[in-house]
Amino acid sequence: MDGFRNILLIHDDEAGFESALARAVSLAKSNGATLTIAEVIPGPAGGPLARLNPFASAAPTLDESGYRDRLDGILAEARRRNVDVRPAILRGAPDVEIVRTVLRQGHDLVITAEESRSTLEGVLFGKPSSRIMRACPCPVWVVKPEAETRCRRIVAAIEAGGADGAPEDIDQAVLSLAGTLARAEGCKLDIVHAWDFKGRDLETSRSELTPSMWRALYRRNRLAHAKTLRGVLSRFDLDGIDHEVHMPKGDPYRVLLGFSWKDDVDLIVAGTVSRTGLDRFIYSNLVERILPLADCAVLAVKSAAFVPSIEKAASHRPTRPVAVGQRMGMTSGTFSERIR
Repeated sequence: MDGFRNILLIHDDEAGFESALARAVSLAKSNGATLTIAEVIPGPAGGPLARLNPFASAAPTLDESGYRDRLDGILAEARRRNVDVRPAILRGAPDVEIVRTVLRQGHDLVITAEESRSTLEGVLFGKPSSRIMRACPCPVWVVKPEAETRCRRIVAAIEAGGADGAPEDIDQAVLSLAGTLARAEGCKLDIVHAWDFKGRDLETSRSELTPSMWRALYRRNRLAHAKTLRGVLSRFDLDGIDHEVHMPKGDPYRVLLGFSWKDDVDLIVAGTVSRTGLDRFIYSNLVERILPLADCAVLAVKSAAFVPSIEKAASHRPTRPVAVGQRMGMTSGTFSERIR
């Protein structure tokens, strides 16, 4: 990856927005990128069941002129830092409108602050930042309050075949982005692959294994993961980057949280697998699980093959409306004529 060219920053009232703005301006200046700062105006909930929907969008607290005035002040501050900055006013559900804007304008990075408030909607469906992270086709950087403007240490989370359903190119996307940032900011890069036993090895009870058998099992699994990890690293140029490779045994969630709690770690870069339907509730993404408890920013990366859900829906939409009668097989004549 050669850096960012078209960054989208989401403005909100969260405590972390100032940190998000500082990060966005720093990246825009160092990459010579265009920075768009967007206000999202909540749209009124529509439809016949809107009154029964407990998660319906709240009415805007400001009129549109109020949002524009607030945005103008933020734009003026960014321009004082010699950044090419542009405004955007979006209306509707934040995650949907941000994805549409990314697709229309070709943004290659979205930056947003993590929400400090919890709601019932957030508990059931994820906070807006998590939903944006899940749905957006480009990388999404979620900034914590009081984050450093520049990174001192970056963690790249490598799956190396460890995640069920993870695309093959996700590790290369994570390494490319994390490596580019580490080079640009002159910071250390920790490449982390957490591993554990899998497959038929789990069918044997530990109590049935002798100590020598257990050591052999441990060694065999570790060597298999190490071989896969070497294959991933061999496809990426790490020359000139101060880096260290870690391969601890354990749950990736706990391992990465442990790294996030270190004082000098400012960012975790990890891949995310988009899930829909019931899978979304049963199998949460690793980055979504890490985000609420991590003490550092999280940057979620998608596979090149990722297709946003709104594009999937569009590809299945009929090209023209189909009459009810036609859907029932009534190609001509009225209903009464057809049943006579």
